[in-house]
Amino acid sequence: MGNAQSEQELTTRPTPIGKEEIEERFSLGEKSFGAQILAQTYRIPFSSKLKKLVYDLACPKGTIHRGNVIVTRYRVFPLLDEFPPDEMIVNKPEYTVEENVFGYEPNNAEDVVEWYVNFADTHLFVAAEGGLFAQDEMQVAEHPILAHLKIALLNDPESPIFPQTRQDKRPTPILIRNVERRCFVKTDVNAAEGRPRGLYGNNFSRGGAEAVQRATVVLDPPTMTNLIAMAALSNAYGEYTAQQILDIFSTAYTSFRAAVIQSQLAVNGESLGNIVPKVRIHTGNWGTGAFGGDKTIMALLQMMAGWMAGIDSLIYHTFDRNGTEAYERAQRIFDEISAKSRPIKEVLEDVVSRKFEWGHSDGN
Repeated sequence: MGNAQSEQELTTRPTPIGKEEIEERFSLGEKSFGAQILAQTYRIPFSSKLKKLVYDLACPKGTIHRGNVIVTRYRVFPLLDEFPPDEMIVNKPEYTVEENVFGYEPNNAEDVVEWYVNFADTHLFVAAEGGLFAQDEMQVAEHPILAHLKIALLNDPESPIFPQTRQDKRPTPILIRNVERRCFVKTDVNAAEGRPRGLYGNNFSRGGAEAVQRATVVLDPPTMTNLIAMAALSNAYGEYTAQQILDIFSTAYTSFRAAVIQSQLAVNGESLGNIVPKVRIHTGNWGTGAFGGDKTIMALLQMMAGWMAGIDSLIYHTFDRNGTEAYERAQRIFDEISAKSRPIKEVLEDVVSRKFEWGHSDGN
């Protein structure tokens, strides 16, 4: 298990690149989809009546879906030589922790591009139509055009985007811009509103139509979201190996670096122009639920990846006190290993030496 990236690649510093070179060297495909055409052309084969109910509330008959959804898939980027990177040593990202879940608050600043991580499966939006309601499925339900997009990517022979976030044991993250968020679904425990066990994970399918309808809040007007679909490694056991740590770090770095590139394209009219936006990424306990990852190492590797990728801020949503304590442990280790610039190979060996251990799947 893990990334077969070689030591040669580990010590290759990428040079500044233009849009054409990005497409030639790192992009595995890019396509723009009219949102309205997606919704009209690609029917969602729901197997869950409750998911269909959420969709019907968010997208009643006559709904107009705005804008163009821009989808890009990337191959793994080579890592920089040093960590922290020499040229970014004075531009350390701002790290913020919030003990909550994604709020998707609208961002009206012209010089800030905001991204939210999708805790993806290898198969993009794999359980969108069924009864599960974990982070990936919640995101799709609240951004219903994503379910249409999945069907389009699976069935459009002309699409250059293959809907997998890993291929040949390597990360191939998918970035999606300009996605309408049309509703949100309350998943907290609330017996008075018919959610005695909440609606998260497998509890969604047990909730009943009345509870799901009461929990669904339609957004009018919808807001817009940019998403990073990246898949963690899953369901290993014992201590994390060097190969696994390299794979996870490479996945997060490639995903965050791609977000920096896509942010520049977004504010410069699809070219790498002179405007350099601030890039803000929202993430959290990636790969630590159904995939069984350890919260501390997953937070640590995402902190490291954000700095190497050149983002401006990382907002880490920990969900609960347990997640916050894991983040705080990761922060202390991060401060220690980033105190001075060292070869990235040495830094990753330092992480390996701390003997992090895999946990167990939570079944969601």
